[in-house]
Amino acid sequence: MIIKKILPFIASFFILFSCTGNLDFSQIEDYRATPEYTGSLISFTLLPFNFFNQTTGNQKFKLIEKSSFGLSERGLLADALVKIDFNAEIINEFNNDFTIQLNFLDANNIPTYSFQDIIVSASDTNFDFFETVEVNNNPKIKNTVRFEAIVTINNPLTVLDPSDLSTEFKFKSSLKLYF
Repeated sequence: MIIKKILPFIASFFILFSCTGNLDFSQIEDYRATPEYTGSLISFTLLPFNFFNQTTGNQKFKLIEKSSFGLSERGLLADALVKIDFNAEIINEFNNDFTIQLNFLDANNIPTYSFQDIIVSASDTNFDFFETVEVNNNPKIKNTVRFEAIVTINNPLTVLDPSDLSTEFKFKSSLKLYF
């Protein structure tokens, strides 16, 4: 019986006196909310037969993949854009080195921004690439409508086997937009 009377008294004591420090509401003045959006940009998988001309059967050494990315169509969002983080993950099962050129393009297919070339070594199955673009230093990027990835085999003397379906080159990319 005494426990039933003492327990509520002790609980009330801790509840009333546990948070007695002064609260500093001036900290909210230093806080800035900046929205961020992350999304997939382009991904593709290349097999050896992709490097052959379907009509002639001749081997190609350069492939171009494009994706729509209508940043300029977003109006106010494009104007408020501050920074872009680009991230790519690449799996190269080929016995060849590859160079990847990445470009943001405007409506006339003119680059608005070109990333540094990515060189992926043969059989590198865990390659990561990251680059940050400051929009204030590259204002033309706001006119972007497409993204382009150009994949080139570094050694043109290498002959691929078009019937090989087990060797893949995988490319996945994402963007993080800061406003």
